[in-house]
Amino acid sequence: MFSLCKLLRVQWESFKRQEINALSAPFHLQALRDLKAIILLILTGHYKAAISLLRGVIELYLIGLYFDYKLLNTNTKIERDVVIRKVKTYIKTEEYKVPHEDIVNVNTRKYTNKDGLNYLFLSEFLVKNKAIKGKAKNRMEKLWGELNRYVHSKELESPEKGFPVCPAAVKIIPKEYDKCIEFFQRGVAIIIKILLDFYYRKHKLIEQEGLAEIIDWIIKLENIEKDLKGTVKKVLYSSEFRNLIHDLKKELNI
Repeated sequence: MFSLCKLLRVQWESFKRQEINALSAPFHLQALRDLKAIILLILTGHYKAAISLLRGVIELYLIGLYFDYKLLNTNTKIERDVVIRKVKTYIKTEEYKVPHEDIVNVNTRKYTNKDGLNYLFLSEFLVKNKAIKGKAKNRMEKLWGELNRYVHSKELESPEKGFPVCPAAVKIIPKEYDKCIEFFQRGVAIIIKILLDFYYRKHKLIEQEGLAEIIDWIIKLENIEKDLKGTVKKVLYSSEFRNLIHDLKKELNI
């Protein structure tokens, strides 16, 4: 969580130095707050609600990337003002008519601009325009499918064996907890990879000093797990997150 908070702060400051506002900020701010809510939901046994919210978090990050992509690919102040105006309208009304040129050649299976900004369009558009990499999209798509199946097939509790004393009470189920933590960490790892690719590697909007602090907090999780070995089951539940740490250490020669 801290690494994502720091990442958002660093990219915002970088945009400000160029005297423009990061259009992604409102969406990524809400996504961060929703991630915090997901942690609370998992810890209190509300697994289905947590996973439903995680899908929304992924969409929010993609929406933010989409609008920053649009902004960074404008050539004139007039073009920039048009994008900014559309974003302000979207924030107020949640209505956005996707430009026809954004839909052309994007394989979205009967998608139209009336469908607005949904996961289907955003993921295809961002890959098509090299805002995110195909491999990252594939991993995100696999996770998205698993999240959907989990939410729709989640077994509901039946009161046939006796109605609960407190109907609103939930059970803490270790297996479900582990699965949701794995989903959470996998989602965060994919998001971090996509953000670093776009803001740091592609657009150079993150300076080395800020990057070092972001990465330091990511790598710390591996060290924490080693320090707690034998006292807790594990800290890192997701192979996706372990791979992120491995790739970052390799990139920085750590």
